[in-house]
Amino acid sequence: MLQGLWPNLTMIWPTDPNYELLTVKKLKSVVKKCSVANFEYMTNVWDCDNFALQLHAKVQKAQYDEVILGTAGKTPWA
Repeated sequence: MLQGLWPNLTMIWPTDPNYELLTVKKLKSVVKKCSVANFEYMTNVWDCDNFALQLHAKVQKAQYDEVILGTAGKTPWA
């Protein structure tokens, strides 16, 4: 069907209708609220992997809070 609409289409990328790409504005808001950005860097403690894990946990918590408060949209980005 899509090939009929776009004959030069070589790849089709199906998407999940429940997935919403996080905007930069939303990401900055979450990072600001989560306080990870305020963590002080310490050699051998806060390497990029540890920081990423902490940020991911905080983003998941923010998403959870949105669901509990009933303000969540389609943001399964964590």
